[in-house]
Amino acid sequence: MSNLTITFTTTRIFAHDLVSELLNIGALSAEETKQKGEDVAEVVAVFGENVEVPDVIAALAESGITNIPYVVS
Repeated sequence: MSNLTITFTTTRIFAHDLVSELLNIGALSAEETKQKGEDVAEVVAVFGENVEVPDVIAALAESGITNIPYVVS
């Protein structure tokens, strides 16, 4: 198995908070990777091989973070 990588699309203002929360819930790494527009950013998080997407989304929801578009790669 390989690590789980999730790319989130969010506002630039919220990107830093999202990175912090992803690291708090167990991401091996999380960083703002590129800005798509004036107010839009992407945050890429890498989790260990035993982590599943629903677990990540549930952990974010428990922290009050919901409805963030994401892509799994």
